[in-house]
Parts: sequence; C-alpha cells; structure tokens
Amino acid sequence: MKIKFLTLGCKVNQYETQALKEECAKYGFQQTNGIADIYVVNTCTVTAKADAKSREAILRAKRANPKAKIVVSGCLAQLPSNRLSGLKVDYVIPQEKKYLLSGIIAPLNGKVYTDEPLSKMQKN
Repeated sequence: MKIKFLTLGCKVNQYETQALKEECAKYGFQQTNGIADIYVVNTCTVTAKADAKSREAILRAKRANPKAKIVVSGCLAQLPSNRLSGLKVDYVIPQEKKYLLSGIIAPLNGKVYTDEPLSKMQKN
C-alpha cells in the first residue's frame, strides 16, 4: 500500500513524522509523493492559520483519493472532535498515542502488529 505523510507545523512534528515513516516502512508501506492509499496528516493548530492549513491538508488528501484512509495526528487530534466535523477522517490518533500509528494501520496492509493490543480510534 502507498502511504503519504503531510506534516504541518513545528520541528517536533517534522521529527516525529520521520520516525513514523521509518516505522511504517517496517510494515511494508511504500512512501509516495503521488496519490496514496493512506494519508497521514500530522497537524498543527498553534494559530488559526495553522489550524486552517491542517484542515485544508486533510481535504486535499481526500480529494486526491476519495477512497483513501485518512489518519489525523498531532495537535488537531487533541482538540474536541467537532474541530474535525465534516472532514470524514478514518482515524484520529492523539499526540500521546502517535507512536502507535504503524500498529493501527498495519492491518490495512495485511500485516499483524503484536506489540500491544490496539483499538481503532475512529471519528467521523
């Protein structure tokens, strides 16, 4: 499966995205700059402009491939779910659980993650 990471905001988000890319590669996900099967949007909401950019990145990903799974992590995932209303994302991963991303999406690529039990955190 092809996966694309969209990262907004601070250097911490950039660093965390790189770690997530490496972890997802272990489960056979192929990173792409083109159309993907899964989009991981690592968001920022430090300002209203950053919040708007995060929402737009989610919408762009959905437009690029309406059948793709959309994963939202980062600061926007920490806010009340109504901030994501209307965006139709598949997974919302709070900041403190970001390290579980590869395990959460591994089954989408036919892989089994056995480190610890995981649950799908779905928000629509």
